[in-house]
Order: sequence, then structure tokens, then C-alpha cells
Amino acid sequence: MVAGISAFVATRPKGSTPPQGQVVLPFNGLNFRFSPGGVAVDDQGTVYVTNQTMYGRVVTLPADSSTPTVKPFNGLYEPQGLAVDGSGTIYVSDFNNRVVSLAAGSNRQVELPFSGLNYPEGIAVDAQGSVYVADRGNNRVVKLAAGSTSQTVLPFNGLKNPDGVAVDADGNVYVTDTDNNRVVKLEAGTSNQSVLPFTGLTAPWGITVDGAGNVYVTEHDNNAVAKLPAGATASTELPFTGLNTPLSVAVDKKGNVYVADRGNGRVLKLAQGS
Repeated sequence: MVAGISAFVATRPKGSTPPQGQVVLPFNGLNFRFSPGGVAVDDQGTVYVTNQTMYGRVVTLPADSSTPTVKPFNGLYEPQGLAVDGSGTIYVSDFNNRVVSLAAGSNRQVELPFSGLNYPEGIAVDAQGSVYVADRGNNRVVKLAAGSTSQTVLPFNGLKNPDGVAVDADGNVYVTDTDNNRVVKLEAGTSNQSVLPFTGLTAPWGITVDGAGNVYVTEHDNNAVAKLPAGATASTELPFTGLNTPLSVAVDKKGNVYVADRGNGRVLKLAQGS
């Protein structure tokens, strides 16, 4: 029995740092009201946020920095979803019913050749550069393959006001089917749709999936973030506190989770293992 207790208290290596819980990221010194909607994080730990106002912005905060930078997008109207690819290109959906991109180091945004969008919300990009959009007003998810000028409608069925979209390393696509209070997965290259076993969801909104296949979802109305571990049959609630209308969620390669806490005008980071 004593040996068992000793093994328990010695599980954390000497000199290691315990999880820090949630922290508010320092998006300070901006000359406009901060109203975060979309959030993404790149492999270097830089956090990207859409500022959901009539004159929208995209703001970045490098890892371990307290100095945010406004990216040179122009004409954004209430930007919603946000994604960044491996080369640093940023993709944004806005209520001008379009998706625009900005390459790393560029000052010139490009409108992607989507058509017929109606209140596009969540956006995702896969490793091949294909872009996915939760086209909320049309109850569908559309995909623009890398290098293509023609979109395709993915074969989801029964969607009602989908808001978030994510894609994993195998090409499986995940959607928050908001008004149906469920999360749906479409297997890569098929029409096989399944409902993931999240429990008690109310207005699921943002979604992301990490490299291990764990799925994270914000609950707009419950002010919570749920996690479904890969292969699990039930979800758990992450220990964020004080959320008010959380929208998007992102996770970095270390397992830290980021949430756009819109109602509180802040972005939170929850350390891996908290």
C-alpha cells in the first residue's frame, strides 16, 4: 500500500511544470472593440482571431507575445470562420457571402471561387489545401479542392444551420449541426455519415479535431467546451470557467485548447492536461 502511494505522488517528473489552467491571452492595445469570433493556431503557436464587427479585422498574436498585429485584410464585414494552412495562408469567411485568403507576407487578399454562399460560418483547410465551408444559410458544407475553380457540395444530409466544420488528417469531415444539437462526421470520399456520441449538446458551434483524433466542440448556449476523445462513447466537459457565448475553438500541437469567448471579448487558452 505504501509503495502504491509512493508511485502516485512521484508520477510528475522532478522539475516539471503542472498544467496552468485557463489564461486570458493578451490581445491588448487594439484601437477597436475586441469581439472574437473565429480562432485558429499554427504550428509555431501563433494565434489568429477574427474580430466580428461591421468593420472586421483579423488579429494575430505570436506565441509568448503580448503584442497583437492586425493583418492587412480589407472590406471584411463581420468575419466569421478562420483557418490557417501549413504555409501561413489565412482563410476567412464573412457576411459578404464569400471566403477570402491572404498568403503569408502578402498585402493582397484573394477571393476564393465559391458560389452561392449564404451566411458562411466555419471554415477549415486540409493538408492538400482544399477549403471547406459550413454554408449555414444553405444547410450544407461545400468544398473547394486545391487549385480548383469549382466547388462541390459534400453529401451530408439533414443539416440545419451548420456552423462549424473541421477536417482530420485522413480527410474525414466533421460538422456542428447546430439546430439539430449534434455533431456529424462524413467519412473521407464516401457518403457515410454518422452522429458522434457527444452527450447533452445545446447549440454546438465551433469544432476542431487534433492529430490524435480527439474532437472539441463549443456549446454556444451552454457556455461550455466539450471534448470527445478518439474512440470514446461519451464526451467530457473541459474545465473552462466564466464563458459567455463561446464561438470557435482551436487546439495546438501540444494539446493546448483555445476558445473565442465572444461575450466576454477575450480569447482563452487552456493548458494541455488541465
